[in-house]
Amino acid sequence: MNPYLSASTNPDPDNNAEKSKCSWLLAVDAGLRLGMAYFEEPGHVVWCRSHHLGSRHALRNAIGSILAGLPQAGRLVVEGGGPLVELWTGEAQRRGWAVLVVAAERWRADLLVPRDRSDARRAKAAALARAREMLRNSPRAANPTHLRHDAAEAVLLGHWAWNHADLFINPSRRETLPNVAPPKPTARRRMPRRGHDEGPDVLKCD
Repeated sequence: MNPYLSASTNPDPDNNAEKSKCSWLLAVDAGLRLGMAYFEEPGHVVWCRSHHLGSRHALRNAIGSILAGLPQAGRLVVEGGGPLVELWTGEAQRRGWAVLVVAAERWRADLLVPRDRSDARRAKAAALARAREMLRNSPRAANPTHLRHDAAEAVLLGHWAWNHADLFINPSRRETLPNVAPPKPTARRRMPRRGHDEGPDVLKCD
């Protein structure tokens, strides 16, 4: 039995990669202390869990084990950025999965009211409450006796991503992964001072 996955995870029972490609989704709140949530058609959360990996090496090994224990093809959504996220996306794309990287601010803006996004403590508490509600209402999920905030945020992330399937990168398309986040400040063109030779344009980001 895979130590990172729930026993309710069915590794592609029909052995049909094409059929399973859009029928499930794994959501990951990335980090060495990570949260995961697994969804199946028609968008029900099946399980969620938390794991604490002590090092990047341990995380890399865990990712291989986690993804190997899931169906042959599917969708992975990861919250965060940087090298730890790239471990997930690289391995998932190598296996032919569709992938999406998203900032927490994006899904929180759609799922949490403004007052619950005012600070990190409120956001985590609201995520716990919403995730417990989703787990209670799911016909497939067991109601956990203890739910950590990273697993709860993975539940909400997965719920949001299930309803934004058009944002996923198909593995057959060679593109840079999008980080679906609030827009960055626009670049401002620095104008040359009068009387000086106009050299190459210089861009400055505010």
